[in-house]
Amino acid sequence: MVNLRRLSKFEGELDDLIEDYCSLFQNKYKYSIRYQITNIFTDLHDSRKEGFVLLDDGDPVGIIIYHVDHSVGVIHFFHLKQRYAQITAFKTIFQYTLKKIKQNLPKIVFLTEIFNFGPKQRRTLMAQFDFEEKHRDLYHLDIQRYRQNREPQEGLDFKGVEYENLEKLSEITYFSFAGSMELEVYPVGFERDDFVQQLQNTINGLYGRFLPDYSMEIYHEEELVGMILSVSGGDGIELHQFLLAPRSWGKGYGYAMLDKFIQIIRDRKEYFSVTTMISHDNLKVRRLLENMGLKKMVEIPVFTRILK
Repeated sequence: MVNLRRLSKFEGELDDLIEDYCSLFQNKYKYSIRYQITNIFTDLHDSRKEGFVLLDDGDPVGIIIYHVDHSVGVIHFFHLKQRYAQITAFKTIFQYTLKKIKQNLPKIVFLTEIFNFGPKQRRTLMAQFDFEEKHRDLYHLDIQRYRQNREPQEGLDFKGVEYENLEKLSEITYFSFAGSMELEVYPVGFERDDFVQQLQNTINGLYGRFLPDYSMEIYHEEELVGMILSVSGGDGIELHQFLLAPRSWGKGYGYAMLDKFIQIIRDRKEYFSVTTMISHDNLKVRRLLENMGLKKMVEIPVFTRILK
């Protein structure tokens, strides 16, 4: 008998589902995303993430993990085993989840690849729930291979992230967001409070263990112009959010801030790689990352919904 159960904690009973997803990802993209997926389930019962498991006679065969802010919902993970990857099962778990996270929630971001459905079928199913397909690119850098290809811009000050500055940072973010999931829906439809909440979520560990020693605020002549937030990625660091005020574009600040970030990682020798995910449409930042030596490893379809 197939039924849904609320998931309130993770104690290893979902290992088979996680392994199935990671294997499908590895086979398709030739890249391991195991740590990032495991990260989603870490401290599930202590975070604001919730979820549902689809059971067949008590055995987990499908899962969805999400969290909800005051006006934004984020679906972190979704997977159905191949045998159960049918339209009925998909709609059952998805409709129930959307009902729980408020059917009329205006902004929902779907961050995970959907396996065991063909591309056309996947787009058709998501369109029925008013989701639009977009793409994110995963970039990777081996720290030991990093080489400066130009002298970084001088005159920037790098300081630790101060929680009380999140309001100021959100104003920058409102106009320009590079990196992480927020760009997938673009600033259109997002309010400043949404960005404040997402910055708080990162610091509070909702996307992985926050690394304050590898996060920074960037100043020019005592003016706050940018920020980097990073989280743990196993033996590497995930550059989760990085931003630069639009008025500071075109001055070499983006290169300088990422160069400083990479130099800190290399000097401390605690981590050995950097990964980050950005919108495929963000050509400006993609060029910057590639100029820094990061390699595009994966292009992942994701889905967003903004109801007018």
